[in-house]
Amino acid sequence: MNIVLTGFMGTGKSSVGRRLAERLGLKYADTDDLVEARAGMTIKDIFGRFGETRFRRLEKEVIDGIISSSDGLVLSTGGGAVADDSTRRSLRSWGTVVCLTADVETILKRVGSGDERPLLDGADKREEAEALLKKREAAYRDSDLMVDTSKNGAEEVIEKIVRFLSSPRPGKGGSP
Repeated sequence: MNIVLTGFMGTGKSSVGRRLAERLGLKYADTDDLVEARAGMTIKDIFGRFGETRFRRLEKEVIDGIISSSDGLVLSTGGGAVADDSTRRSLRSWGTVVCLTADVETILKRVGSGDERPLLDGADKREEAEALLKKREAAYRDSDLMVDTSKNGAEEVIEKIVRFLSSPRPGKGGSP
């Protein structure tokens, strides 16, 4: 079983992912961590020195490597990974894709100053967040399950995911 957690920054992908993996007895990986390890620098530095295009290329390479060599994994992706059609299709064929969502207020509260978030580096973080959410909306909706984390704690989110995974679904088989 492979589970992909995607969604916008600040929706809880990393914290939910670690706990979900532990609960299900699976391994856990975060594409942002793997990209930073591969590049030897932070995501903010990658964006600053090489731009978003280079970051997305590294992210795609990391995801392609995981898909070709890993199984039994909960994978948290960067918020824009599924915006790439080919990456999204690959992730959907590799595992169950769960999109974590949150309202803009919650996202802005969780990301705080946004200093480490290169896509929220302008003066109007709300406007930037809303524009990115709108741009990625269709990609996020192309998930097996969407879970709003605005008012749900990690345990509630995990319960919803586990219930979904254990229910029969057309085209995805039965229980995990």
